[in-house]
Amino acid sequence: METKKVNLMDMGEYQKIFYNIICNYRINMAEMLDYAERRKIKEKMRTMCMDTESTYVTFL
Repeated sequence: METKKVNLMDMGEYQKIFYNIICNYRINMAEMLDYAERRKIKEKMRTMCMDTESTYVTFL
């Protein structure tokens, strides 16, 4: 969400990093979405998670 503020990388590179994190590590999705809600970006984060095309993503 800071890609526009910080301007360190483009959105495509950010999405690749996000995809790799979700596919290679266990993520507590409830905690991540709670954090996103506090930052007022919950729907954006939920959309990014759902848009990640991977059969390896498991929501517990």
